[in-house]
Amino acid sequence: MSTPPGDIVLNHQNVDDAATDLTKASADMIEAMEKCAADLAKAESLLQGQLLTEAVAFRTMLKGNESGMSSDINTAAGQLRLMHGLLRDADNQAARGIAS
Repeated sequence: MSTPPGDIVLNHQNVDDAATDLTKASADMIEAMEKCAADLAKAESLLQGQLLTEAVAFRTMLKGNESGMSSDINTAAGQLRLMHGLLRDADNQAARGIAS
């Protein structure tokens, strides 16, 4: 894409798209973790001894980490959206300065 002299073309929509993709990936990851924990809970009736102990510990760890991971990823997505807003605002301010 060629830009006429004196015109500026800025494209940072991909920052907002990245935030959306990150949020979707987080939801998919949480869903997979929940399925893994549910499948493991079903299998626990077939396990015994240390294998059962470790399976329960792993399932407990999955559940314990789920909310923290989800929160961290949602915070990161929010930061990307904030960054996109700051870029958009800076572009608008710059455009007003150029037009004056």
